Amino acid sequence: MKTPLDDDLNQVYEVFHKDHELLREKLITSLPAHTKRQNQSGFVNIVRIFFGGSTMKIRMTKIATAALITIAVIVGIRGFNGTTAWAKVIKAFNSADNIYIFSKFYRPDDDVWEVRSWLKNRMMLRQESPREITIDNGENRLTLDRDQMTAQLSDSVSPFEDYMESGNFEIILLFSGKETPFKAKELTDERTDTRRVFEITYRDVWSGKAWVDAKNNLPLRIKATYNEEFRDRVLDMEVTYNYEPIPVEVFDLDVPSDYKQLPRLQTRFFSGKVIDEKGEPVAGAEIVTSDENIRGKTNEKGEFAIKLHPGPGRTVHGFPMIIRAVESSDPNHVAWTLLRNPRHELRPLFIPDDGKTKLEQGGDVDIRLVDDEKLREFIPGNPGRMIFKSDEDKYPSEVKDIELRMQAASVITGKITDRQGQPITNAVVKLEYMNVVVGQNEIDIRSLGKTNKESEISSSLDDDGLWRKTFAVTDSNGNYKLGNLPDVWSEVRLEAQVKGFVTEAKRFFRQEQCNFSLLRADTIIRGTVIDNLGEPLVGREVEFDIDSDEVGDVDMEEVFTDSQGRFELAGVPAVDDLVLEIRTDEKPRDWNENELTRGRQFIYYLMIEEPIKFEPGKKEYFVKIVPHRPDITLEIEVKDSKGNLLAGVPAGVGSPGFSERQWYITKLVGKTDVNGICTITEAPRIEPLQLWICMPGTGTFRDWESMQELDQQLKDDINESRGKYLPKVVTVELEKGKNKYEIPVTLEAID
Repeated sequence: MKTPLDDDLNQVYEVFHKDHELLREKLITSLPAHTKRQNQSGFVNIVRIFFGGSTMKIRMTKIATAALITIAVIVGIRGFNGTTAWAKVIKAFNSADNIYIFSKFYRPDDDVWEVRSWLKNRMMLRQESPREITIDNGENRLTLDRDQMTAQLSDSVSPFEDYMESGNFEIILLFSGKETPFKAKELTDERTDTRRVFEITYRDVWSGKAWVDAKNNLPLRIKATYNEEFRDRVLDMEVTYNYEPIPVEVFDLDVPSDYKQLPRLQTRFFSGKVIDEKGEPVAGAEIVTSDENIRGKTNEKGEFAIKLHPGPGRTVHGFPMIIRAVESSDPNHVAWTLLRNPRHELRPLFIPDDGKTKLEQGGDVDIRLVDDEKLREFIPGNPGRMIFKSDEDKYPSEVKDIELRMQAASVITGKITDRQGQPITNAVVKLEYMNVVVGQNEIDIRSLGKTNKESEISSSLDDDGLWRKTFAVTDSNGNYKLGNLPDVWSEVRLEAQVKGFVTEAKRFFRQEQCNFSLLRADTIIRGTVIDNLGEPLVGREVEFDIDSDEVGDVDMEEVFTDSQGRFELAGVPAVDDLVLEIRTDEKPRDWNENELTRGRQFIYYLMIEEPIKFEPGKKEYFVKIVPHRPDITLEIEVKDSKGNLLAGVPAGVGSPGFSERQWYITKLVGKTDVNGICTITEAPRIEPLQLWICMPGTGTFRDWESMQELDQQLKDDINESRGKYLPKVVTVELEKGKNKYEIPVTLEAID
C-alpha cells in the first residue's frame, strides 16, 4: 500500500512499480538497420510511440505502468490535498478537454521533424507529421499518406484506444498525480509563482526538463535530449502545450482533391446469437468475454455483432477465450462457451514434462491439454467460425456464428465481517481464479470478463485491482452474491478487499458459500535495508506474511526500498505471528533480464524474514535490516575421468528450495574456460550450497539459454557438453569465516 511518508522520510523517495516492458520492447524492436529508408522508418516508429498510433493503450485495458515515478511529484501535488487549491487543480485537469501539442524532433542530418497533435474531449484526434495525417472525429477516421498521396477511411479508433494514455498526452496525466511511464523530480529552486520546473525522463530513452503551470499542474513545455542508443535517429525533442478551445472544424474528414481515395476499411465483427433452454432467442443479453475489449449486447432477435478494432492488419487475440451471455437481473443463469484458435501453437508442459500434456495459453485462459476430443465434447454452445485473412495469419480477423445457450449458473454467496463479527459494507469479493477439470484436461481461468454493472462499480471505486475481474460488493449486512458463473468449476480462488483491512484470499473446491473475517490494517512499519558494509539495497521488495492457520492468504500492494534503502509499509495488521519478508534475492521489477552488464553487477542477497513484536496501542514502528553481503567465491575445476581439462562446461550455484528463484540465473552461473576453470563470485551463504555441473533441463540453464545476450558459440558449448557428459551435483561444505573455495569436479563421459 503506497502512503505518504512523514517528514523524516520524504524528499526523493522513489517507489518501484511493475515493468513497462511492452512500450520499451516495441521501441527497441522498431529500430532499423542503418539504411536511409530503414532509418527513417525507425524514426517514424519512435514518433508514433510518443504520439499515439500502433502502440497506444487500449481504452478498456489498463497496461501495467513501468517506469519509476518519483514521489516528489506526488508530494508536491499532495500539498494541495483537501484544499480549495487542490479542487482547482482537479477542475483544471478535468477541463483540459482541448489539448494542442506542437513537437519538434531534431535529427542528426539537420532535418527537423514537426508533429502537431490536437485532442478534444479525449475522443477526437488530429495528428500531422511529415509523412502522415490522421483525423478521427469519434465516429470515423481518415488517414492521409503524404508519401503515397492516398486517403483511407475507416471506423473511429477512439472507442478502442484512449488517446490521453499515449505519448506526450500521457505526460499530462503524470503532472495530475497519475502513474505513467515517465519519471519526474521537481527542481524547487527554479520554481516561480506561475511555473514549476521538473527534471523528466522516459526510462533509458530521453531526459530533459518540463515547465508546468503552477496553478493547475498542466505541462507547458518540455525540452529533452535522447540517450546515446537513439542518437543516430533523433538528437533532441522540444514540445509545447496549449489548452485553448479547438474548433470542431479541425476534425473535418475532408479528402484533398489530389489524393487517391482507397476503399474504406471493412468493419469486422465478433458475432453470434444467444438462445434459452428451449432454443428461443434471448434479447437484451449482455455479452462479456475474457478479452475486455470485446463486449456487447443482443438485439431483439438474440443476435450480437460487436465491432472490432478497425486498424489495418488488426487481428483478434486473447485465445483461448471465455465468452458469456448474462442477464443482469438473473444471476442464476449463464450462457457460455470456450473459443480456441485452431492455429494456436501448442507448447510442451514445462515442469514436469510428461510427454503428452500440451499447453494452450493466451489471454487469461490456460488449457493443459491431453485429450482434445474430450474437451471439444465438453464445451457447451458453438464456438462459431474464425475468419483468417490469409494462410499466414496466426490469429483470426473475425469470429462469426457463435451460439450461446442459457443454462443454470453457479452462484457463490457469503458474508464479510471484521474480527469482532461486525459486517463490513462495500467490501469487494473478486474471482481471481477458476479451475475446470475435463477428464485429463484442465482449464485455468483468470478472467471471465466484467459486466456493465461491474464496470460502473469498479469505476466508482477507482480500483485497478478490479480490472477485468468478475466481482461482487457487500451490502449493509456484509453479504455478497457472485453470480452468472459457469457451473462446471472444480476449484476457485476468491479475494476479499476493502479499505482499512488486509486483503485476504481463499481457495476452495466445490461449495456455494465462502465467508471472510478480515484483519484491520492500521499500523505503519518504516525501516531501512542496508548491508553489513553500509551499502543500501535499492529497489528490493518488502511485504509481510502471517504464519497462522487462522488467517487465509493475505495480500497487499508491494513496496520497494528507495535509493537509500528505506521503505514504508502501511496498512499492516498488528498480529503476533506477522513476519516482514524482504525479497533481497530478486531483481527489481524495472531491471531488464536481457541486460547482461546490469545482471552481472546485481548482488543476490538471501531473502530475509524479520519478525515484528507489536505493542498495545502503538501504531508506528521502525526496523533496521542488515543483510550480510554475499562474499563466497567458488573456483570450479572440471576434468573428465582421464584427467583432461574440460572447456565450455556450464556450472551454476543452486540449493534445494531455491530452484525457482532468480538469483542464480545471470550472475551465479557460468562455463569453464580453456583451462577448465569456472569462477563464480558473490555467492550467498546458503546451506546446502550446491554446484550444478552440466545439468540438462534444470531451471538454471533453461533460463540462461533463453536470455538474448548469449552468443551462439556459448549456446553451442553448453549443448555440446550436455551431450558428452553426465550431469553432476556437488555440495560445498561451508566453513565459518572462509569465503573462497576451490572445488575439483570430475565428469563421466556418456557412452
